[in-house]
Amino acid sequence: LLPGELTDMIIGIAGFGGIGKEIARLAKAFRMKVYATKRNPVSSDNLDRLFKPSDLEEMIKECDFVVNCLPVTQETEKVFSLNQFKAMRESAMFINVGRGETVQEQDLFTALDSGEIACAALDTTDPEPLAQDSPLWELKNCFITPHDSAWGPRAPERAVNLFLENMKRYLSNKKILNLVE
Repeated sequence: LLPGELTDMIIGIAGFGGIGKEIARLAKAFRMKVYATKRNPVSSDNLDRLFKPSDLEEMIKECDFVVNCLPVTQETEKVFSLNQFKAMRESAMFINVGRGETVQEQDLFTALDSGEIACAALDTTDPEPLAQDSPLWELKNCFITPHDSAWGPRAPERAVNLFLENMKRYLSNKKILNLVE
């Protein structure tokens, strides 16, 4: 859908937690420019520019790809609505690997159907699984996967290791990993 190569394209990551940081690392391997939003300022070799969550719209205006890695909180529920999609470039791709509840589905459909954005890839939807009568299924520029983007042959091993590490941390009164506050 996007011509050319990834080099010098801009990827905007909404939510710079564990998943967002890994996406940034991979994007940098392709020499992309990486922007992100995060509540608490952080530095990273894989980050070209950091935005406050309240500046999401400013960030996405510049991006070729917008990747939603947000958890569901009061602040993030339905944060991606028609205003955000209209702010994106017409050639932009929206990717959701965060939570479906952070996206207003009807607004995404409208943006895709009207050409406000080029395409979307959704690994998560609201509800999950996506209703059979959702209009998103009919769009040729919307790709839907069954919330398995993190799955691979070593996924069970990673899950067990994370559980064991968090158990150690919990028993030692240390902060557990991947906690959404």
